[in-house]
Amino acid sequence: VYYPISAVLWAWHRVFGAILGADNGSTEIDGSRLRSFFSGTISDVRIYDEGMTHGEVSAYNAVREADIAMLRSAGDLSKVELYQGGIRTFANKTSDRVVVEGGDDMPLTEGTVVLNFNPDITYGGRGLVAKDSAGLGNGFYAAISGGTLKIVFEDDNGTQSISHSGIERYTDYHLITSFGDGKASAWLNGELLGTVATDMDWTDNHDQIVLGATTAQSAPGSVSNLKSPYDGTINGLLVLNESMTPAEVAAYLDAHPTLIV
Repeated sequence: VYYPISAVLWAWHRVFGAILGADNGSTEIDGSRLRSFFSGTISDVRIYDEGMTHGEVSAYNAVREADIAMLRSAGDLSKVELYQGGIRTFANKTSDRVVVEGGDDMPLTEGTVVLNFNPDITYGGRGLVAKDSAGLGNGFYAAISGGTLKIVFEDDNGTQSISHSGIERYTDYHLITSFGDGKASAWLNGELLGTVATDMDWTDNHDQIVLGATTAQSAPGSVSNLKSPYDGTINGLLVLNESMTPAEVAAYLDAHPTLIV
């Protein structure tokens, strides 16, 4: 039994050593004892999670290359100020909050915030997204309070808000808010919730953007006092550096499939 098994192992190492380069089956951590060095070029190595024939691999790769070409053609992201992709789960704890990198440096006089959320809890206060701190300072936040969605815009003269009652648990919501040119608007699932007069801009707002809590009691530029922890999921956050309507946002997302929100 010993000799046939040894022969199989030897052949295994020789074949894969020729294909992939040096055989590291008996390699030490420091890279010593390498054997069977390959001479040539290896352009690509892919490992699939299922067994496929050559024809199936070729078809899969053709689709993959088409997808990559589409993504590359949509490479102009000059209107994107900030993007946080992926599904985030929050469990009614302020420690679950997400501080979005780069959210403290967005000197925008106009912009659009796009957010998808699905709440597990709607009673009490539930912070969705915030760029805000204590006092007046061109802050912004969106939160659920007792089943009502509230979007707040600040400028040097005070606060303006847009509200919508009837937020339900386990329901997908697509929220778009825009500001600029002396006004701000909000849409939920494509329906206009309202428009308010505000001179909010973020030129001097250096507060962090936080997902999953409110920051209205934090010191400026910090997340020192978080409140209203969210319970549910948030699927993507996008901040654009232009004020857009839902139709304009949809057209922009269609043209930029790398942005999933």
